[in-house]
Amino acid sequence: MLLPAGARSPLILAITGRTPNAEVMQAMKQALKGAALSALVFPGLGQIVLGRGRRGAVLIVIVLAALAGIVVQATRIALGILDKVQAGGAVPDLDTITAATHEALQAGGAGPIQWLLVLIAACWLFAIVDAYRVGRALDAAASG
Repeated sequence: MLLPAGARSPLILAITGRTPNAEVMQAMKQALKGAALSALVFPGLGQIVLGRGRRGAVLIVIVLAALAGIVVQATRIALGILDKVQAGGAVPDLDTITAATHEALQAGGAGPIQWLLVLIAACWLFAIVDAYRVGRALDAAASG
């Protein structure tokens, strides 16, 4: 939202000590919108909104595939824990489940999940920085 001429934004005035002009507010618009969408909604969405649909779609597919991999791996671990608890023959209690979970995680069951989480974080960070850079380029092209 652009401020009317002569209007003061209390937040920006408090931070910078000066009132931004309409050109500065407009120049920040695309870059911040793209970065915010990729940061706060879903990685790749900022690229799609800024007209880089293929790049955004690739990021979305990678993140969704990694999330699906996490669900599959977590399900495998949970089913393994369930088999161990049921094989004991006793009524499952918290101590039995905790011990089986600890054993499954020590056996390396969480390794793939950790790598998939790193992949998601890397995609998310790339999406934020890339959307900001694309937005800045679009803003620069529009102003000059």
